[in-house]
Amino acid sequence: MSNNFTLNTTSALNDTIWTRTLPANAAVNALFDSISPKPLTESFNNESGATLHFNSNVDLIFQPGSFVTLSGAAVTGNVNIELTKLLTKGDMIKAMQATIHYNALLESAGAFFVKASKDGQELELSPGVSYLIQYTDPDNDPKPYMLVFNGKEGGLAPAGVDPEFTWLKSADGSSVKNFTRSGQGGGDQAGYEILSTKLKWVSAARQSYYNAGSSHLTAILPLNFTNKNTVVFAVFESCKTVVPLYSDYNTRAFRASYLPQQQEMTIISISKIGKDFYYNEKDISDIGSLGIFKLRPEKKSIQDILEHLSSL
Repeated sequence: MSNNFTLNTTSALNDTIWTRTLPANAAVNALFDSISPKPLTESFNNESGATLHFNSNVDLIFQPGSFVTLSGAAVTGNVNIELTKLLTKGDMIKAMQATIHYNALLESAGAFFVKASKDGQELELSPGVSYLIQYTDPDNDPKPYMLVFNGKEGGLAPAGVDPEFTWLKSADGSSVKNFTRSGQGGGDQAGYEILSTKLKWVSAARQSYYNAGSSHLTAILPLNFTNKNTVVFAVFESCKTVVPLYSDYNTRAFRASYLPQQQEMTIISISKIGKDFYYNEKDISDIGSLGIFKLRPEKKSIQDILEHLSSL
């Protein structure tokens, strides 16, 4: 027996220190690389235009001459298109995205990250040009009154945790329409058509309205789970609304404000400590007036975590 115990400073589990600003090598950025949806890629001749099919549920339609270089020069030949699609609540958490307009909650009908390039150089839309995003709704039940929102980024996108990210309503003529078409296996498929004048983050969404009072939501995790290695989200049961719980350096907790009472939701935490991943979820029927909940993350394989998120 010995009374001499020395802390193992090489173990990531022993790092309980929070930081006011996330460093570039924070484990949550490596977590993003592990769980984020991988972009789909297609190409077309910029002089001809094309309809690009991404899997079976998303089409991007470009007219001839859609793209120019960042300096405004004409582009000839093939253009590469990268598309990241977030159609489910699980997709949004995997991409560490949320459905918020500053403090206002949004109900999402799907979000996309669209990037164009040629020979490794990023391109932009030609002046006055728009393009279409057509996609079927996973629930085959598109909602009315959706509007176009564009992402306001605080850093390179998409590239991990961006605490400054928010959605801004488009005021440039972009629009959302519902559509129905015949499915390949019979029956109708319903979805949305976004007319967009911008690339990068594009979303169809509408503001969520609640008559219930609002409260703060606080998630408390064990000491090992800090803002350097953990992200926390609240996922609404009744609609496609995903809210981030931001790290609060002073209280060493994760918090969200202005959330409605009397709403069923699930609090989810995902962590990467060393080479291991941790996950926890807690279902709540009402955050009440206090809204403080404890999470107990458990070690999970990355495949288990992705399956949990896909089931949301």
